[in-house]
Amino acid sequence: MKTFKTISIAFISFALLGLQGCVSITSQSDPNKSAFIASDSVSQSHKLYQGVTVSDTEGFKGTNPLSFTSTVSPNLDNESAKEVLEKSLDSAGMLASTESSARYALSAKMVDSGAYGAFSTKTTFTDITRTMTIEYILTQISNSLNVYEESITSSGTATGFKVLFYAKEKDASEKAYNANTEQLISNLKAIE
Repeated sequence: MKTFKTISIAFISFALLGLQGCVSITSQSDPNKSAFIASDSVSQSHKLYQGVTVSDTEGFKGTNPLSFTSTVSPNLDNESAKEVLEKSLDSAGMLASTESSARYALSAKMVDSGAYGAFSTKTTFTDITRTMTIEYILTQISNSLNVYEESITSSGTATGFKVLFYAKEKDASEKAYNANTEQLISNLKAIE
């Protein structure tokens, strides 16, 4: 009976701290793990070489640790999504050193984050796959013409056991973001 009381008190204390915002059941996807780091950059003769700035990121919900909506799932917010894109472009030699030196502007819009939300039937004992779709538009700044426009769908799977479901979903989301930016960089490298 004493053990039951101790466990109950610990659970209630944890729940009260969680309601005050001191404890988080989940956290945002890590931008460093979400970014794709290219092993080689484009050549100086490539039309996007050091010429792209990230103009807008929209629809990236972020993570609310106590929400009962899909924002409880690990997601990037608009600002961290921009950071991920800038890191990925920089690794590929495409990021402009300053906004004024950019010849192209890249925008990204989250179409579907694939987030499970608070009422998911997934568990920490099963593999978790996040499938997301992000729409990208690359515009030439001088004439406002779109030189690239595509929605990229990517998936990331977390395997193995984790104590918290959202820690496992965080791994899956970071892998999905990484795969998405990897495909973006590959597509941009192919532009001539």
